[in-house]
Amino acid sequence: MSPIRLDLAVSSTAVDHLHSTVLVVLGHQKCGAVAAACSGDKMPSRNLEAIVDRSVRVTQAKTYAKPMNLLEAAVKENVHQSAKDVLANSEILRDAVKAGKLTVIEAEYQFDSGAWLVSTRPQAVRTSHSSAKKQRPKNQGLTEGSPQLP
Repeated sequence: MSPIRLDLAVSSTAVDHLHSTVLVVLGHQKCGAVAAACSGDKMPSRNLEAIVDRSVRVTQAKTYAKPMNLLEAAVKENVHQSAKDVLANSEILRDAVKAGKLTVIEAEYQFDSGAWLVSTRPQAVRTSHSSAKKQRPKNQGLTEGSPQLP
């Protein structure tokens, strides 16, 4: 039996019982867990190892990022994979997206400026919300500013 994922339980409850229409998967600039995974070092405890294992998908970022941009690319990849993970592991959230009741937004918080960078990669924002579809840019990358929520 898999352990209960509190992040999925809380998100699923918000959508199913409170009828939330937006789920933001938010990473942040200079994430320590991502940096630890990029280093490849062994973590000194099981708890830290679990955070690094679950937080980061460095392997994919290494396929396209230059070494000096690896941390930045890995943070973005972690947000993207986390959004996919949330939908893959919650039937309630997945069904709400399919029914057009939930918009999932991938974003990264920038400590330097306080801005949100909202992902514009194809399939980054999985939505059936008509208002979100109109606003979704077609180019890859991130746009700076506050996300416009449906």
